[in-house]
Amino acid sequence: MRNVTGKRPPVSILPPHHSFAKQSATEAKRHHRSHTKPGGYVEAQEVDVDFQTDDDSFPPDSAMREWLRLIVKGAANLGLNMRVPSTQFKTWMESAGFEDVTIVDLKLPLGPWSKEKRLKEAGSAEAVSMRDNLKGVTLRIWEKGLGRSLEELEVFLIKVRKDFDDPSIHAYLPL
Repeated sequence: MRNVTGKRPPVSILPPHHSFAKQSATEAKRHHRSHTKPGGYVEAQEVDVDFQTDDDSFPPDSAMREWLRLIVKGAANLGLNMRVPSTQFKTWMESAGFEDVTIVDLKLPLGPWSKEKRLKEAGSAEAVSMRDNLKGVTLRIWEKGLGRSLEELEVFLIKVRKDFDDPSIHAYLPL
Protein backbone atom coordinates (compact mmCIF):
# COMPACT_ATOMS: atom_id res chain seq x y z
CA MET A 1 0.00 0.00 0.00
CA ARG A 2 1.35 3.43 -0.81
CA ASN A 3 1.39 5.39 2.43
CA VAL A 4 2.30 9.04 2.13
CA THR A 5 2.97 10.66 5.49
CA GLY A 6 4.28 14.00 6.67
CA LYS A 7 4.62 15.60 10.11
CA ARG A 8 1.95 18.13 11.16
CA PRO A 9 -0.81 17.57 13.91
CA PRO A 10 -3.44 16.45 14.77
CA VAL A 11 -3.88 13.35 12.66
CA SER A 12 -5.69 13.48 9.32
CA ILE A 13 -6.28 10.06 7.80
CA LEU A 14 -7.79 9.93 4.35
CA PRO A 15 -9.62 6.94 2.92
CA PRO A 16 -7.96 5.01 0.09
CA HIS A 17 -8.55 6.38 -3.41
CA HIS A 18 -9.25 9.85 -2.01
CA SER A 19 -6.74 12.04 -3.80
CA PHE A 20 -7.67 11.21 -7.40
CA ALA A 21 -11.15 12.55 -6.68
CA LYS A 22 -9.72 15.95 -5.82
CA GLN A 23 -10.01 18.38 -8.67
CA SER A 24 -6.55 19.86 -8.16
CA ALA A 25 -3.37 19.61 -6.15
CA THR A 26 -4.24 22.96 -4.55
CA GLU A 27 -7.54 21.58 -3.28
CA ALA A 28 -5.84 18.45 -1.92
CA LYS A 29 -3.19 20.55 -0.13
CA ARG A 30 -5.89 22.81 1.36
CA HIS A 31 -7.71 19.74 2.70
CA HIS A 32 -4.59 18.28 4.34
CA ARG A 33 -3.54 21.59 5.92
CA SER A 34 -7.02 22.39 7.24
CA HIS A 35 -7.19 19.06 9.09
CA THR A 36 -3.82 19.25 10.82
CA LYS A 37 -1.94 21.46 13.26
CA PRO A 38 1.83 21.97 13.62
CA GLY A 39 3.47 18.78 14.93
CA GLY A 40 0.81 16.38 13.60
CA TYR A 41 0.80 14.13 10.58
CA VAL A 42 -1.22 13.05 7.60
CA GLU A 43 -1.53 9.51 6.31
CA ALA A 44 -2.92 8.93 2.84
CA GLN A 45 -3.31 5.49 1.31
CA GLU A 46 -3.61 5.71 -2.43
CA VAL A 47 -3.79 3.27 -5.28
CA ASP A 48 -1.98 3.86 -8.55
CA VAL A 49 -4.82 2.80 -10.81
CA ASP A 50 -2.63 0.79 -13.15
CA PHE A 51 -2.64 -2.99 -12.98
CA GLN A 52 0.89 -4.38 -13.02
CA THR A 53 2.59 -7.77 -13.20
CA ASP A 54 6.12 -8.92 -12.44
CA ASP A 55 5.95 -11.70 -15.00
CA ASP A 56 4.42 -12.11 -18.47
CA SER A 57 1.14 -13.52 -17.16
CA PHE A 58 -0.98 -10.44 -17.82
CA PRO A 59 -1.75 -10.27 -21.55
CA PRO A 60 -1.71 -6.78 -23.09
CA ASP A 61 -5.03 -7.51 -24.83
CA SER A 62 -6.85 -8.72 -21.69
CA ALA A 63 -10.30 -7.40 -20.81
CA MET A 64 -8.91 -6.19 -17.46
CA ARG A 65 -6.37 -3.97 -19.22
CA GLU A 66 -9.03 -2.64 -21.60
CA TRP A 67 -11.34 -1.93 -18.66
CA LEU A 68 -8.59 -0.01 -16.89
CA ARG A 69 -7.72 1.98 -20.04
CA LEU A 70 -11.38 2.92 -20.53
CA ILE A 71 -11.89 3.85 -16.86
CA VAL A 72 -8.85 6.14 -16.87
CA LYS A 73 -9.96 7.73 -20.16
CA GLY A 74 -13.58 8.16 -19.02
CA ALA A 75 -12.50 9.65 -15.70
CA ALA A 76 -10.23 12.09 -17.55
CA ASN A 77 -13.22 13.10 -19.68
CA LEU A 78 -14.98 13.94 -16.40
CA GLY A 79 -12.00 15.96 -15.14
CA LEU A 80 -10.57 13.31 -12.82
CA ASN A 81 -6.98 12.10 -12.94
CA MET A 82 -6.80 8.52 -11.72
CA ARG A 83 -3.10 8.13 -12.55
CA VAL A 84 -1.13 10.09 -9.98
CA PRO A 85 2.26 8.55 -9.16
CA SER A 86 3.49 8.42 -5.56
CA THR A 87 6.21 10.94 -6.37
CA GLN A 88 3.46 13.49 -7.13
CA PHE A 89 1.84 12.93 -3.72
CA LYS A 90 5.22 13.54 -2.09
CA THR A 91 5.62 16.80 -4.04
CA TRP A 92 2.11 17.93 -3.04
CA MET A 93 2.72 17.17 0.62
CA GLU A 94 6.07 18.96 0.68
CA SER A 95 4.67 22.00 -1.13
CA ALA A 96 1.89 22.13 1.49
CA GLY A 97 4.58 22.48 4.18
CA PHE A 98 4.80 18.93 5.45
CA GLU A 99 8.22 17.62 6.47
CA ASP A 100 9.74 14.15 6.58
CA VAL A 101 7.37 12.91 3.87
CA THR A 102 7.72 9.16 3.44
CA ILE A 103 6.34 6.88 0.73
CA VAL A 104 5.98 3.15 1.21
CA ASP A 105 5.14 1.28 -2.01
CA LEU A 106 3.30 -2.03 -1.66
CA LYS A 107 1.53 -4.45 -3.99
CA LEU A 108 -2.05 -5.68 -3.70
CA PRO A 109 -2.60 -8.87 -5.73
CA LEU A 110 -5.76 -9.05 -7.83
CA GLY A 111 -6.50 -12.66 -7.02
CA PRO A 112 -5.17 -15.47 -4.83
CA TRP A 113 -2.05 -16.13 -6.90
CA SER A 114 0.60 -14.94 -4.41
CA LYS A 115 2.67 -17.54 -2.57
CA GLU A 116 2.70 -15.40 0.60
CA LYS A 117 -0.26 -16.28 2.81
CA ARG A 118 -1.06 -12.68 3.78
CA LEU A 119 -0.96 -11.50 0.14
CA LYS A 120 -2.93 -14.54 -1.04
CA GLU A 121 -5.72 -13.67 1.42
CA ALA A 122 -5.61 -9.97 0.52
CA GLY A 123 -5.62 -10.83 -3.19
CA SER A 124 -8.60 -13.13 -2.79
CA ALA A 125 -10.54 -10.41 -0.97
CA GLU A 126 -9.57 -7.76 -3.53
CA ALA A 127 -10.60 -9.95 -6.46
CA VAL A 128 -14.01 -10.60 -4.86
CA SER A 129 -14.40 -6.89 -4.12
CA MET A 130 -13.46 -5.91 -7.67
CA ARG A 131 -15.79 -8.49 -9.26
CA ASP A 132 -18.69 -7.59 -6.94
CA ASN A 133 -18.25 -3.84 -7.32
CA LEU A 134 -17.18 -3.65 -10.96
CA LYS A 135 -20.49 -2.35 -12.27
CA GLY A 136 -20.83 0.25 -9.52
CA VAL A 137 -17.26 1.47 -10.01
CA THR A 138 -17.68 1.62 -13.78
CA LEU A 139 -21.23 2.78 -14.45
CA ARG A 140 -20.97 6.58 -14.11
CA ILE A 141 -17.65 6.77 -15.91
CA TRP A 142 -18.93 4.41 -18.63
CA GLU A 143 -22.12 6.38 -19.29
CA LYS A 144 -21.07 9.98 -18.52
CA GLY A 145 -17.36 9.88 -19.31
CA LEU A 146 -17.44 7.55 -22.30
CA GLY A 147 -21.01 7.96 -23.55
CA ARG A 148 -21.61 4.21 -23.71
CA SER A 149 -24.75 2.23 -22.93
CA LEU A 150 -25.58 0.06 -19.94
CA GLU A 151 -26.12 -2.89 -22.29
CA GLU A 152 -22.57 -2.53 -23.66
CA LEU A 153 -21.24 -2.38 -20.12
CA GLU A 154 -23.01 -5.57 -19.03
CA VAL A 155 -21.53 -7.54 -21.94
CA PHE A 156 -18.06 -6.07 -21.46
CA LEU A 157 -17.98 -6.77 -17.71
CA ILE A 158 -18.57 -10.49 -18.30
CA LYS A 159 -15.14 -10.59 -19.99
CA VAL A 160 -13.53 -8.48 -17.27
CA ARG A 161 -14.87 -10.72 -14.48
CA LYS A 162 -13.55 -13.76 -16.32
CA ASP A 163 -10.06 -12.21 -16.21
CA PHE A 164 -10.38 -11.57 -12.47
CA ASP A 165 -11.21 -15.27 -12.04
CA ASP A 166 -8.22 -16.43 -14.11
CA PRO A 167 -5.55 -17.76 -11.69
CA SER A 168 -2.89 -17.60 -14.41
CA ILE A 169 -3.04 -13.77 -14.43
CA HIS A 170 -0.69 -12.47 -11.73
CA ALA A 171 -1.83 -8.85 -11.71
CA TYR A 172 -1.57 -6.46 -8.79
CA LEU A 173 -2.35 -2.86 -7.89
CA PRO A 174 0.59 -0.70 -6.79
CA LEU A 175 -0.36 0.88 -3.47
